[in-house]
Formats: sequence, C-alpha cells, structure tokens
Amino acid sequence: SLRKYEECHESARRAKESYEKAHEDLDLSRAQLEKARDTMTSKSKICDDAHTNYSSHVSLFNETQSLFYERQLPNILSELQQLDGKRSDELKDVYIKFIQSHAEVLPRIQRCLDEMTKQTEQLNANTDAHAVIEEYKSGYAIPDDQKEVDLAIGDYSSMLLNGSGNGQDQQIYNITLLNHHHPTGELARSNTLRSSGSDHSSQNGVATIYAVGNASGNVNGTQTLMATPAMGLRKPGANKSGGTA
Repeated sequence: SLRKYEECHESARRAKESYEKAHEDLDLSRAQLEKARDTMTSKSKICDDAHTNYSSHVSLFNETQSLFYERQLPNILSELQQLDGKRSDELKDVYIKFIQSHAEVLPRIQRCLDEMTKQTEQLNANTDAHAVIEEYKSGYAIPDDQKEVDLAIGDYSSMLLNGSGNGQDQQIYNITLLNHHHPTGELARSNTLRSSGSDHSSQNGVATIYAVGNASGNVNGTQTLMATPAMGLRKPGANKSGGTA
C-alpha cells in the first residue's frame, strides 16, 4: 500500500543519511561504518520491495478502473439504453393504437351529438305541457258552487236536488247522523249524499245515498245504501234517528 511504501521510503532515507554522516566522521571505527552501510542497504531493499508492491497494486487498480469505465460501464449503459428504447417503442405503439381507436370513434360520437342537437332543437315547451296535462288530467268537470242549506227552515230539498246538471256525480252534503244506540251528541257515522244526473230546475234526476263508515264510526269503505228517484220536499222531523237519511 502507499502508506507502507511511504514508511519504508522514510526509513531508507534516514538510514542513508546516517551512513553518510558515519562516513564523514573520522572517529568511528570501520566496524561501525560497515554496520551503518548494512543498515542502509537493508532499508533500501525493503523500500524497493514496498515500492514494487505498491506499483503492482497501482497497476491492478488502473487496469480494473480502465476495465470498468472502458468496457463494463459502456455495456451496462448500452443495455439500459436498449431497454429504454424498447420501452419507448412500446409506449409509441400504445399511443398510436389509442389515437387510432379514438379517431374511429369520433365519427360515431359526432353523429350522436348531431342527433342530440336535432332532438334538442325539436323541444317545445307547449307540447310538453300539453303531454303532461293529457297524462294527469282527471276528466272531472268543475263542480258548481255549493248551495247554502238552511236547516232551520227545513230546506231538505237542497240537500238532495243540488246536482251539477251535466250528468256527473256531485257530492252534495256531508251530514253526521246519530244512532239510537249512542248517547245524544255522540258521533255514530258519516253519510255522504250524492246526486246522479239531477237537475235542480226540473228535479228529474236520481239521488243516490252513499255511506262512509259504520255505526261505531270506523271507516270501512264506501257503500251504496239506496238509490231513489228525484225527491221532493221532506217534512221536518222525519227519520231523525235513521241511518240512511
């Protein structure tokens, strides 16, 4: 390694300086001079070996580095480039197919948009309103005004002969009757009087009496109790507690 080579080189340099000083010193014996020379020679040889070892390591490093940067790395980059090129080509094909499929659909979309525009331009608010009216209209005529009934003067004919005059059933009057099984003032049932085809000017219609509920006041549907020809005046006090008046 470089550190070992530096240490050996420094040791050989000091040994050489010591030998040169000993060679110039006349007081040293020949044996001491030979010893200094042997030390210098030994240190120099060790330094040369360290240099050779260091040089071989440097050469090996340079060869490895050259192999990596000149051969291995270019090959790796080339393979990566090929992979990226393949990815780009596949992505290109996907984009082309997407564009082609979209271009094939565009005429259909345009035809749909044209048809939607055509149908939208044909929208008419009055036509739509008329269609809604036809769908949800009841068919019933507007009822006549309700005639005021004065029970104090026995105006019972108005209760029955208050038809619409147009052949339609019309609710005339809702009256609460008392049942003789219940105390006075307690609700027994609710009867609805309707007239069918009655004409209060000629009084030639048919009065039909409908009952809603039962004697206990529970609603169980609508039931026709009786149908009778046009009725004249009814005497006050008649059938006060009946259940079909």
